Amino acid sequence: MTSKLSDNTRKLLNYIYKYQKDNGFCPTIGELKLLMNTKSTHSIQLQLNRLSKQGFIKRERYKNRAIKILFRPEAEDEEYIKVPIVGQIEAGYNTFADYNITGSKFLPLSLLRGKRNAFILEVSGHSMKLAGIFPGDKIVVVPSQVANNNDIVVAYDPEDDCTTLKRYKKINEFILLIPETDDPTIQPKISKNFVIQAKYVGKVPEDSKLI
Repeated sequence: MTSKLSDNTRKLLNYIYKYQKDNGFCPTIGELKLLMNTKSTHSIQLQLNRLSKQGFIKRERYKNRAIKILFRPEAEDEEYIKVPIVGQIEAGYNTFADYNITGSKFLPLSLLRGKRNAFILEVSGHSMKLAGIFPGDKIVVVPSQVANNNDIVVAYDPEDDCTTLKRYKKINEFILLIPETDDPTIQPKISKNFVIQAKYVGKVPEDSKLI
């Protein structure tokens, strides 16, 4: 989902944020009308519905002060994408990535290198720690069936029936998956049958908002 706010909708979101920060609770529709200098309840409701649909706020029905801010963009002209979290992957050779959506995060499109089909995986192994990828890290990947030498990829190994995160290298018709770790028990693996599923883009910033 792309989330680039209009000036008025961003202004409303900022008003709600500041009001909650100053008062400890959210404003009423009437107070928002005053803050936005409008007499139109419909206009406020329309913008609140838009913010809710895009994932910026959560509203509780039939309550007067029931707006919860889930995410507020910092940069005014930045475009954000709601990126799904689709499970966990071993930086090793032991388990499948679980492709059930477990949540989502808003990330700036610039971080995704313009890739709108990106998704997030959580790393559970330690075989890429020398590349700065540690257990518990959430990483951004984009679907791809091809890769270039030295890319970090998500690859499926049909022989071991598992999915893994490794450095990619092509040697003639063979694919070499290379760990980056000081653990001597984790060794590179070579095969003609690895299936490239996605390419690594980067790590999710720790301060990005989980929805």
